[in-house]
Amino acid sequence: MPTIALIHVITAILIAMLTVFGLISTNPSLTTTSKMLDRILYLVLIYSGAVMLLSTFQLSPIWIIIKAALGLAVIALIEIAFAKKQQRQSNILQWLTGIFALTAILGFVISKFFL
Repeated sequence: MPTIALIHVITAILIAMLTVFGLISTNPSLTTTSKMLDRILYLVLIYSGAVMLLSTFQLSPIWIIIKAALGLAVIALIEIAFAKKQQRQSNILQWLTGIFALTAILGFVISKFFL
């Protein structure tokens, strides 16, 4: 696995762990810390994803575009989940988990066949 792909996977795992920790925490300070660390890791995730996108786009543009869109959807759902938690509304953790899993599976399929 190329180094950039490894950085991408590790960052995604860290984001997933921080998000779950922040969403289940009852301490508002820990939730805010998780949210801020997530936002820093988004930058690493987006950068590593863009580097991989540029190197694999010509091989399968449709799958790469779908993967990029799902990745951005995961980030959007994480932000929505934190906003809903702050407003004490219903949580969208099920949707977030499903989209994250779909994105991860598609990422592994793409890396197996195109990297």
